[in-house]
Amino acid sequence: MEVYNPNTGVFEEDGTMSSSRYLHKAILLPNGNVLITGGITSVNGGQSTLSTANIYVPK
Repeated sequence: MEVYNPNTGVFEEDGTMSSSRYLHKAILLPNGNVLITGGITSVNGGQSTLSTANIYVPK
């Protein structure tokens, strides 16, 4: 996962996800973590819809 750092103006690597995804949903949880669900991933030159979720815990 990449996170934008406003102090440097660039995206930085920050942790890992179970798979890369786009067109996903991200929801800020009350405890400050982010729930990331669904989306699409590239598989063997094609696309696959994801039915998984990850929780991102900011540092």
